Formats: sequence, structure tokens, C-alpha cells
Amino acid sequence: MKQSPVTMELQRLRRFKAKVAPDLSLHEDVTALYKNFAKQQKTVGELDDMWREIAPGEFADRATIQKIGSNGVLTIRVADSATQYEFDRWLRGGGLNHIKQRCRTEIKSIKIEL
Repeated sequence: MKQSPVTMELQRLRRFKAKVAPDLSLHEDVTALYKNFAKQQKTVGELDDMWREIAPGEFADRATIQKIGSNGVLTIRVADSATQYEFDRWLRGGGLNHIKQRCRTEIKSIKIEL
């Protein structure tokens, strides 16, 4: 089978085409993820220390800081619904303002989870 001159020219040019492999490294993604994780761990660590200082004795053992979102929502996990109710009353009675004043990270609200 005879090839046309155009096809032969395309085949000749394809030999010079650079074969660049796609960059499959995850270095940048992992670095960004690590920085974000380290920042969050530092923030939660500071919050955990602050929590031990300011939390009333009845909540210290039954409520723990779970996470803080990038939107400023602090999530606290409680042991049972009674603790959830008591903790909500404490927050509304001035505990939220106390936490906001003591924390370096901006906290907009607190979410209580069972």
C-alpha cells in the first residue's frame, strides 16, 4: 500500500515530537495538606490546653474539643444528652464569650455533637 506524501511527512515529524510524561508527583498536594494539618493541630492543641483551663469541672471529663473548621465553628463532642444540655446552658450563660476571649483563633460559634 502506497502512502501519500502528506502521511509520510506526518510520520517523519512525529519522530521529533517530544514525549513528555505527565507530572504525577503529589509533592505540592501533600505539602499543602501537611501545612493545613499542622496549622489545625496547633490550633486544636492550643484550644485543648485552653479548654482544660476554663471548662467547668463537670464538663472537663465529659466534653472534648473535636475540631475547628475554617469557617470559625468549634465542634465539641459530649458524652451524653444531659451534658449537651448543661453545656449549652453554660455557653449561653457567658461561656461562649469566655472561650472567644481566651482563644487566639477566631471562633464564631460552637457546635455540640453527641
